[in-house]
Amino acid sequence: MKKLLFVLSSLILICGCQTPANFGGTEEKVYRKKNLEILLPGKNQQEVIELMGPPQSYSEDPSGRIITLEYRKEVLDQATGLTFYLTRIWVTFERGICVEVQVELQ
Repeated sequence: MKKLLFVLSSLILICGCQTPANFGGTEEKVYRKKNLEILLPGKNQQEVIELMGPPQSYSEDPSGRIITLEYRKEVLDQATGLTFYLTRIWVTFERGICVEVQVELQ
């Protein structure tokens, strides 16, 4: 049951949208801002990396209990209907579980 919920939430998160332009010859997924903010909290670090790929940067506090992954992805803001390219996304984990997602539309 847990695996089924993970698969379903993964499909909702990824949403299947594709960008019209492909800079490197590959099509990038467009993530929905609200989906990131709602579906990532509670997931572990491995689940987030499976969904979003390897992060562009990684930071850890001195205690090792808080880890932040930074991504640059294309994000659709449903409020405006606009797709923002190279949006900064910070995913913060505490004790291995995602506790916060920050999306900076650019």
